[in-house]
Amino acid sequence: MKQTFVGLLVTLMAMSVSAQELEGRIYGRSVEFSVSNPAGVVAAMTQFNASEAGQNFPANVLLNQIIADGESDTSHTVDVFYASAAGMDQAASQPSMDGMRFLSAMQASADLNGAAVFTMDRGRGLASEPGTVTQLFSMEVTDAAAFNKALDKLWDSKAMKEFPGGVYQGTFFANGTDSSTHWVSFVAKDMATLTSGMDAFFASPAMGAYLKNASDFRTVTRTRLHRTLLAFRNDG
Repeated sequence: MKQTFVGLLVTLMAMSVSAQELEGRIYGRSVEFSVSNPAGVVAAMTQFNASEAGQNFPANVLLNQIIADGESDTSHTVDVFYASAAGMDQAASQPSMDGMRFLSAMQASADLNGAAVFTMDRGRGLASEPGTVTQLFSMEVTDAAAFNKALDKLWDSKAMKEFPGGVYQGTFFANGTDSSTHWVSFVAKDMATLTSGMDAFFASPAMGAYLKNASDFRTVTRTRLHRTLLAFRNDG
């Protein structure tokens, strides 16, 4: 499995997600892996970011540690966000010795579990940074029109706008055998803020109205909780 790690990690570059209302679509990639040497992964990513090639990447990279993800053996993810699909091609076409050293160090410290390509279609509030905690809901949408109509109403609700952190939503472009088609994530500064914020949001009339018919157009397929360890923001 390690042999395919290079091909999947060679494009680990991302544009930042603003702490304000998201303007335009963002393209992303998430790589999942089981880490045998956490210190080695942190060192590899830190050293690459400090290198000439890393400093010249017009991109951001997040390293996240999984807190809970059911029976999955994934321990960490690397999430990246591009300003356009063309940016993904650009990232893949810029090999360097710094990049090769980074990939070699990563192969020695982790095994690849999988990868997904996705879009971020809307978002607002707190962006991920070291220490923040994120709850991710993956969903299989069976009626896109009904889902979008219900989500539009929920998105503009007082309860959603008052969530104490950041809220982001998007779609999966490629996700292996996983049936998920859409996702929503909630970002908070710490676990206490996340849990209290989620309790208030799920208890709100707006969420109650959304959930009333939600089973008619979507099924939650996965929930994941992770903490961001590193955030490299090189897009200025």
